[in-house]
Amino acid sequence: MVDGMKSQTVQGSLFQSLGDVETQVISRREDFEALFDGFTKMHAIAYVVSSDLLREFFQKRGYQEIEVVVGEELTEPALRQELQHKPIDVVEALASRVESGAMRVLVPRRSIHTKLYILEKTGLVRVIQTSANLTETARKASQVNYAWYADLPAGDDFVERVLRDYRAHAKGCSLFMGELIRPVQGPR
Repeated sequence: MVDGMKSQTVQGSLFQSLGDVETQVISRREDFEALFDGFTKMHAIAYVVSSDLLREFFQKRGYQEIEVVVGEELTEPALRQELQHKPIDVVEALASRVESGAMRVLVPRRSIHTKLYILEKTGLVRVIQTSANLTETARKASQVNYAWYADLPAGDDFVERVLRDYRAHAKGCSLFMGELIRPVQGPR
């Protein structure tokens, strides 16, 4: 009983420090867009990732840096196959981002089903926990997803905890298209 009470106290104090936690049912494209607009950097974990959406985050949303852990090592061949059917300028643009270090796609040794997004802009970090992958299907809201998120100051204790959890997911992953980078870098 004491352990249960102690756990409740820790959870209570953790969530009290978050301030306002917002929720969002993602049933329209605008719902998805609003979660990601206005930020410049993203650390993400998604089971499935769309190369077109990654490219859009750079070209249309103004993101400067993206690191994403994909959920399944089987995704790497799927991503390579998807890229084979894209125009060469699309592939070159993504390859250029990988080569410059602006984009990092990390592939795990075992399946990861988490969907977590850590977005940053000057002085502010948004932490999003959701059921939505980083795909066109999720963005177009052809399926309904759910998210909760909190906007917190950079350096906040909760943000640091979530970043540690993100790094635990990224540990041991290999870099997709890592052959473009010399020497190959590990997860940040």
